[in-house]
Amino acid sequence: MTKDLLEKYPCICGELKDLEQKNSFPKRREKLQQQKTQIEAFAESLPWVKRRLVLAVMKHGTRWDIIRREIESQKSADAVRKEYERIFKKF
Repeated sequence: MTKDLLEKYPCICGELKDLEQKNSFPKRREKLQQQKTQIEAFAESLPWVKRRLVLAVMKHGTRWDIIRREIESQKSADAVRKEYERIFKKF
């Protein structure tokens, strides 16, 4: 899993929804569905504290102040961003 792919999750979901409604571009839909499934499986494989952070990024993108509030962190938005980046140093 890459950080870039995970951060595209909201766009992937939006495009997938549009393509499904129009019932068009089946190969593109399949690729997007695979990426969506891969991202969701990655999030589910993480311990709860890290999963919570990743799920917030999947929901809000990289709006760190919003994410900080959602996960109810006392850390600064920048500290939350760095914590998120450390998750990907393992991969």
